[in-house]
Amino acid sequence: MNAWRDKMLEGLLGKETAQRLIEEQNELLKYYRMYDGPGQEWATASGLDYIPTKRVTNNIKYLIKEVARFMFSRTPEITIQPVGEEQGNAEKCAALESFIRQVLQKSRFAGALPKAGRDCFIGKRVALKVSGGPQQPLRVGFRPALEVWADYDPEDVNELSTLLYLYQTHDSSREDEQRFWMQLYRAQQGQVTVEERIVDGLGQTVEERISKTRLPIPYIPSVVIINDGLTGDTLGESEVEQLAQLADAYNRMTSDDQDALRFNMYPQTAFTDASQESLANIKVAPKAIIDLQTDPVRMDGQAKAQVLESGLSYNDRLEALLNRLDTDMRKMLGVPPKSLDEYRANGISGKALRALYWPLITKCEEKWAEWDTALTHMVGCLYDLAVAYKQAEGFAGARFTVGIEHLYPITDDEEEERALDLREVQARTRSRRSYIDKWRPNDNADEEIQQIISEQRQLEEQFGPVF
Repeated sequence: MNAWRDKMLEGLLGKETAQRLIEEQNELLKYYRMYDGPGQEWATASGLDYIPTKRVTNNIKYLIKEVARFMFSRTPEITIQPVGEEQGNAEKCAALESFIRQVLQKSRFAGALPKAGRDCFIGKRVALKVSGGPQQPLRVGFRPALEVWADYDPEDVNELSTLLYLYQTHDSSREDEQRFWMQLYRAQQGQVTVEERIVDGLGQTVEERISKTRLPIPYIPSVVIINDGLTGDTLGESEVEQLAQLADAYNRMTSDDQDALRFNMYPQTAFTDASQESLANIKVAPKAIIDLQTDPVRMDGQAKAQVLESGLSYNDRLEALLNRLDTDMRKMLGVPPKSLDEYRANGISGKALRALYWPLITKCEEKWAEWDTALTHMVGCLYDLAVAYKQAEGFAGARFTVGIEHLYPITDDEEEERALDLREVQARTRSRRSYIDKWRPNDNADEEIQQIISEQRQLEEQFGPVF
């Protein structure tokens, strides 16, 4: 595959860009192996009397999953907010929001989002793709960096100029029996074309699924989400790379500790000036009697035996070092020393949990700046393609903005906050409408207030002034 792939990439992206991305792909493969575990192993010395322990505690995988779970386990709330106060436009925006929700549900977006987050944290970036056609329903999906080859407009690194999706669908020892799916988007002078085909391991077309076709929108219907990075960075940063050195030190220390414990667990018996015959007849068994005789050669010697034991005096220092390494890894990702479930079991309030998780929340909010832009682009792309493919039922011409609410799995102290709001209503420092809008958003505030006034009048007529 490499020969024809490399040649094709050089033709699409230029030799320098293609070589840089190929080297990057090899680096990403290393990060994925480290995430899975085998890539964290290390070489040990040969020719020893024992096999050194190689114990891999996969802290890298655990911590990346923790961040992705915290950030994406609750799917963000995407809302369509109408521009202006026209009733007709508000109805169109409501129809568009319903359409977006249906597309996301059919695309299994909620389940794909945490996985895409992990791919982004491992592989530096992930692609969010919108697909569909005139006779096909619109869908959204994610592609990991290993399947994405992208180039950008030199005047604007936020604009894709070339995007290639490429991955293997069938493997074989024979190159002509291998199969690869590829889809190529190119943007030139305000026009975007797409072509899709199946090729073999020699780069020969086996099946042409979509011949070169112009899309009805002036931009590529995908966005590459970059993990962290600096201004103008189109590759991103891997969380695995940041954790690798500390994780390696942690694994080596725990492995050495296991070997030390194994060697010192069983005391050794040392014999001095004992004859070879008596040593050969020694039996190791409970209550066994040792007939220890002095070696006749040792004229002035006296046979004796003693047990050699070692006191493990490094335990406290080792434990402190391992705790420090674990803390440093968690600090890099903002993960607290305990899980949410452990904190909840101890009865910690929502406000205290937010304080404990504040470093992780701020890190996630920083990442959300990139993800929000991608999700907003996704909504705009779905709208444009739905209108172009005559699938916009009731929302063509809608004028809107996109709202995205980040939801984290931290329980808020709702009961305490609700009681405080009620006291404010009773003290007449908060209106009843404000309380209803906040705590009962699905109810009609005007109808509820009119009902309250009506009930209050009935009470006054029967029992006199209530307040």
